[in-house]
Amino acid sequence: MACAIEPNSIEPVRISRGPDARRITAYCFQDFARLAQDAGVDALGPQCLFSDLSCGPWRGHWLARDLCAQLDLCEPQPIQPSLHDAYQAGDAYADTVSQLIDAESRGDGNFTAAYALACRITERIRADTISHVFVVAPQGEHVWGTENLHLLKLLSDAARCYGFQLWCISRGDCALSPVAGIEWAPFNAPLAQTQPEEGSPLAGLVLPAWVAAVNPKLPCLRVRDGRVLISPNARRGRISAAQRRRLSALVLPDHLRAYLALSAPVQDVQFLQASAGRCFAEGGYDAAMALLDGIDTRALDALRCAVVEAQKQRISIALMRFERAAAGMLPNDAMPDDVKASLYQSKAWGLVMTGRAGEANRYFDLARAHFDSDSAPRLAMYLLNISALAKLKSNDIDGAVLLEKQIEARLQDPVRRDWHLLYINALNLARIYKKIGDFARCARYYHFAFSVMSGVRTDSDLLYMNLCHAQLETLSGNADAAFHHWLRTATHWLSNPLPEALAPRVAQAILGKPLNDSEADVEAISATLDKALREAASERGVTFSAAEKVVAFGRLTEPGQADMCVLGEGLTVALSSQAVVMPPFAGPKYDALKQTVTGILMATFHAIDFSHVRSVLSDSRHGIEMPLNLREALWSCCRYDIRVLTHAARQYRLATEDDDVLAKFVVRLGAGIGAISRGDECLRIHFKRYVPPIEVDARERDIVEGLARPLSLAQLAERLGRSIRACAKDVRSLEDRHVVMVD
Repeated sequence: MACAIEPNSIEPVRISRGPDARRITAYCFQDFARLAQDAGVDALGPQCLFSDLSCGPWRGHWLARDLCAQLDLCEPQPIQPSLHDAYQAGDAYADTVSQLIDAESRGDGNFTAAYALACRITERIRADTISHVFVVAPQGEHVWGTENLHLLKLLSDAARCYGFQLWCISRGDCALSPVAGIEWAPFNAPLAQTQPEEGSPLAGLVLPAWVAAVNPKLPCLRVRDGRVLISPNARRGRISAAQRRRLSALVLPDHLRAYLALSAPVQDVQFLQASAGRCFAEGGYDAAMALLDGIDTRALDALRCAVVEAQKQRISIALMRFERAAAGMLPNDAMPDDVKASLYQSKAWGLVMTGRAGEANRYFDLARAHFDSDSAPRLAMYLLNISALAKLKSNDIDGAVLLEKQIEARLQDPVRRDWHLLYINALNLARIYKKIGDFARCARYYHFAFSVMSGVRTDSDLLYMNLCHAQLETLSGNADAAFHHWLRTATHWLSNPLPEALAPRVAQAILGKPLNDSEADVEAISATLDKALREAASERGVTFSAAEKVVAFGRLTEPGQADMCVLGEGLTVALSSQAVVMPPFAGPKYDALKQTVTGILMATFHAIDFSHVRSVLSDSRHGIEMPLNLREALWSCCRYDIRVLTHAARQYRLATEDDDVLAKFVVRLGAGIGAISRGDECLRIHFKRYVPPIEVDARERDIVEGLARPLSLAQLAERLGRSIRACAKDVRSLEDRHVVMVD
């Protein structure tokens, strides 16, 4: 990907990616003076950034944390709940499960975080005129960590565009180990023999006082934030008893204490488990498992071993590492029932997801036998749900329906609705009815399942909803509906600014593969959608030719982006003659899908001259769905100040701020709201999925309380004693936060 950005450009950082391996300079370290000479840098510390993974990462997003600290940027935030408190009282752990479900449905949180961090880091690199970013690679058995590789690759993409260099450093006597998706470009060759240097047990960039406690003579380099980088050649050996005593007198951060605790004569197992839970929450999945795998279970009693194993199993299932879960230990007879139920369930879960449903059924039966459903009724329904999947995969359709119907009956309480379980139960019933060919019932359950997220749907949800309906309509022989759903599926995919972060469940559903922890393959997904869309177009009799040029796809996010809105049957998009969005990805199959969709748009809206179109933009309507009728399209035009609307071969010019136009739009409470609680000063809005509770102030409270039933903007403005235009402004603000929706 060729890219050139002016160094002092004020444009925000955008990083375009592609399918090819990143080519990154690989450097065999000798000493700091030689590194400065080879890099052409006068002062390494002030002019460059460093990260040290030589002893592995022991927090999530370790690479980002190192770089952010040197650039005075806020450190990364957690992306998951902690999985340390495995045995919370009663149903408390069900809330954690709900958070895990939301995290999975949002997509790959580590890639999303890595992209945002890469943009922030690159922006500051430009501002501070940093010339090089040096990353010391893991040595020995230590690993990179998936989240760190995401950032490394993104920084490689950014370096080509924004004028800095990225080098990865190994010990002087060895080359870098292979990494998928990276092509190492050797700067120099490994030395035949490295001058032996005494090793350091301190992981990462460290404070000078810590080095002094271990060995003040270690070769080090002071970096921008005052910490020091220990020579990559000084990473041999283990911590001595004397060093451990000196370090114990210092205040060390928890991650370094955890790393040192692994090699302690007597391990603090509970502290290591808590540290693993924190690593998981931060996205450091490999670090979390390394901490748990580093616990010496030979020194533990059987129950403590089981508790450690249960935490490993929960993490494995959350990460879709089902082979690991299937290999999990079984409880012995002396263990408490809750431990037995947990271990039986996680092992069975791994078995059913790796094609051994028959064996899984036996362990699910044991899990249910030991599970206390009375004290944890919500968790009991999750157990019934995964048990039903095992029966379905064993071709016991009646057994699967029976269990899912039990869940459905238990979820009818209108006061305490569990939206996550309602969604999962409806989705699973839809799959069962799809499997047995009852397409009418399947459609009803799909409709209910996806209605749970209406108004807060993520990019992955929007795609998955249309994918499920597209596959169902194809099976039902409804060519028109199938084509429209496939076209919307492809458009949502191309509009996603981070296609690599597509939720794994959705990615594997597109590819027809079993659920696993593989990253979204953008090219494979694009090719699959292209083939399905072309077949659907052929079935419907749509004649088109793929567009010759590749235009950018994206989302409408602000006024002034688009010149025209076009509304057709089953699809509304906005067109711009400007390159208002940067293509997030460039690959032959991804671009071919763009050309297919553009060709269909050209055939559908044949009266429009597409020769000047450079961007195709869609409006997700804040997690509802792109506009599908004239009123919804008109509101998009008003929101984003699009003055021209084409519909049914006619072109309309709009006055998007005119009171007469705005007055007729209907405002209603957002479909994603689960509950509203009223306090003395404000309203607190609780959502069904994803969005944390928010509070609305007095001005907005008047609007929300006035919407006991839907009102037109004119009625709402009259009730509040405000102008229509002022009311519309407040409504847009509430719509941005999913509190209201407009049609």
